[in-house]
Amino acid sequence: MRTNLRSGLLLACTALFAAPTLAQEEPRGDRPGFRGERGERGQRGQRGQRERGAEGRRGGQGEGEARPFGGVQRGEVRGNGRDRGAGGMFGGLPRWSTEPDFLRRDLRLVDDMLLVADEQLPMVEAFLADYEEGFQKAREEIQAKLRELRDANRPPEPSAEEQEEMRSMGTELREKMRAMRMMMSGNRELVDAEAAELEELRSEIEAMRAKFQEMRMERMPEQDQIAEIARQASALRKEWLRKRASLEAEFTESLQVILSEEQLTLWDPFRRQVRRDRALPRGVLSGESLDVNTVVREFEASEAAAEALLAWEIELDKNLIDRDNTMMEIDLDALVATLDNDDKAARDAARTESKVRRDVRDANLEAIDSIGSLLGEQGDEFRLAAWKKAFPRVYRQTSFERALDAVRKIEGIDPLVLETVDRLETDFLAQLAELHEEARDATLKQELEQFEERFNQMRDRMNGERQRSDRDPTELDEIRERLRELEADSRETLEGMLTPEEIAQLPRAGDRRGGPRNDEQRGDMRQRIIERFDSNGDGELDASERENAMREMRNRRGNPERGIPGE
Repeated sequence: MRTNLRSGLLLACTALFAAPTLAQEEPRGDRPGFRGERGERGQRGQRGQRERGAEGRRGGQGEGEARPFGGVQRGEVRGNGRDRGAGGMFGGLPRWSTEPDFLRRDLRLVDDMLLVADEQLPMVEAFLADYEEGFQKAREEIQAKLRELRDANRPPEPSAEEQEEMRSMGTELREKMRAMRMMMSGNRELVDAEAAELEELRSEIEAMRAKFQEMRMERMPEQDQIAEIARQASALRKEWLRKRASLEAEFTESLQVILSEEQLTLWDPFRRQVRRDRALPRGVLSGESLDVNTVVREFEASEAAAEALLAWEIELDKNLIDRDNTMMEIDLDALVATLDNDDKAARDAARTESKVRRDVRDANLEAIDSIGSLLGEQGDEFRLAAWKKAFPRVYRQTSFERALDAVRKIEGIDPLVLETVDRLETDFLAQLAELHEEARDATLKQELEQFEERFNQMRDRMNGERQRSDRDPTELDEIRERLRELEADSRETLEGMLTPEEIAQLPRAGDRRGGPRNDEQRGDMRQRIIERFDSNGDGELDASERENAMREMRNRRGNPERGIPGE
């Protein structure tokens, strides 16, 4: 147990003694939420018409595996919601917190949204410069304290003899692993014959790894010392959070002094917009990064949804502030609790993170429903468009939908076939919509559990326990399987309506039950379907016969027995 515990502590030490780095600022035009170039400014004394430029790109969620309903794996946190710098868990601050909320190059943005007068511009620019310089100075001071903490607790460098021994062990380990790979790549009979030697080699490699790790751990701090360092680093983070907030408050107070009453009424909407632009992309849950306003604009519904939008903006802004402040405060506290074997405190930290993230997400999802209810006949269409943005992995286009698109592009295809394709698509989409609804609910449920699962994984790592390479099937897995069956059945019906030449023009099917079929198998299946449903004996399926085939295929779905309908 002691070896396992020390191997877990090695993970914490590796993060602790990584060198902190500050985040590199992105060019203004590439930063999330940039609104583009401002419109033309009028002559002095006459304000011209100024239109806000197009919104810049929003930082997207991490790309996942390209599969239907590709929700996060159990215990996985998608995207870069934590967004740490290269300094590791102890070595630095979250990257977002090292970036000022306002920069001198934001003058155009402030001017555009607050309608700044010409005589106000020099003062606004001076306030921005003072804020940015003060922010950079305070940031350097806190990073210096973090470096000092790291350097004061850095483990001693190994002696020349220890370094040579570690290099020698590393070389020997690589050679033994190479020998094992060569053995494993041999034929099955040879591997069986050398089973005893192979097992002995495995034991040697494991023993050498354990010794190598033990040599490293001998120079590492003990568990209680690591926990104390984490507490100090956590205190520095909270100190930075307070300093960051005071700098923003000073800038806001200075700027508001020179604003007119009309401009002051624009301040809160301006500040909420800026915060959304910066903070929304840091979401990790489905829907946490959704900007509802972008969907409203797509439907040209800003006026009809004005009151609901304002309520969403206010609620979301409060939740974003709470989420980011909470994450700064509890991030290291969770690790300290784990090191102290305080499971309750560690679980509470995981649940707190889950709650503040769900509050942001729920504000978005509730706004979708409330705004959709205001849009009458467009309501369902609005909800679907918003859900596609909130749950992009659930609403990926299926391979069968791509096949339907390809059929419609085939030159000279029988119009009766196209009519059948339309009916087949309607039937498929109705069943797909039900699966989408189930997948949304399953995704929300699975994401609710992922934070405590991550706590369990951290605890296991700290105890030196190996991570499971497998995982239990989830509700999402079951829904994915049902989608694959729906696609396979629908594709089977579609191919029964087409000639082999037309089938060859379709994109390859995805994960199909029983594996892909070759041209001969497709032609044979088509002939068997024709023989089964060609009631008039003309060798082809007319519209009525195709409808009969589709109806029986629909009835057959859910039946575990497979084969040609009616057989």
